[in-house]
Amino acid sequence: MDLKSVKSFCLGSCVILFLRLTVVLFFVFAAQPQSYAQGASTVLNGVILKLFGKHDNFAVDSEFQLMDENQKLAITLTLSIAVGEGKMRADANMATAKGPAISPEDIAQAKAAGQDRVISILRQDKGRMFILYPALRSYEDAILPKELASVSGLARIQKTPLGKETIDGHLCIKNKVVLTDDKGRKQEMIAWEASDLKEFPIKVKLSDGGQNWIVHNRNIRFGKIDVVHFDVPAGFTRMAPKK
Repeated sequence: MDLKSVKSFCLGSCVILFLRLTVVLFFVFAAQPQSYAQGASTVLNGVILKLFGKHDNFAVDSEFQLMDENQKLAITLTLSIAVGEGKMRADANMATAKGPAISPEDIAQAKAAGQDRVISILRQDKGRMFILYPALRSYEDAILPKELASVSGLARIQKTPLGKETIDGHLCIKNKVVLTDDKGRKQEMIAWEASDLKEFPIKVKLSDGGQNWIVHNRNIRFGKIDVVHFDVPAGFTRMAPKK
């Protein structure tokens, strides 16, 4: 897929984008109705939950690289992620987005609409998902999709060691990881898990929703996250539900 095709794909069918794209949708459609960003958040957050699995109470800066069908970089984006006791927050900032699938015009359009920064918060304890737009001081509130309501649906995790590699100064076990949910559906990935960081994945390669990802985790901090970090800030206005 060449650059023109990537752009055409990203800016094409709204229905397909709503269902399948993740990071690209977050930003290329940032100036569109907020339901697009909410759809992107659902898929992206599903990927995040699969990546971190059993780990809880940590914060990390995760660089997501979305590859095209020829394994060439389409877009890269760094998310600031925090996870704590069934709650998750992912901060996405347009300023960190790079790659041929996003243009300065896309960024300018998003900024003009006040959607160049998007925060998604998952509250499994409340069964809700909040999408925040800080520049607009507003948010969306939706029922947490079933696939994100709990990581317990990952009924079995099978790891097959493929060797050892050092990444960012951490000795990692390179594993083929197969996640099988309670319906028998499988998700495969390659994960480089740091032996000195509770097997935290430093790097991951996976496919999800037809998209190919490489994720590099940096600045990993373990410890309890203040619950306020997972609440809608005071003064934010709830957007009216879409009809």
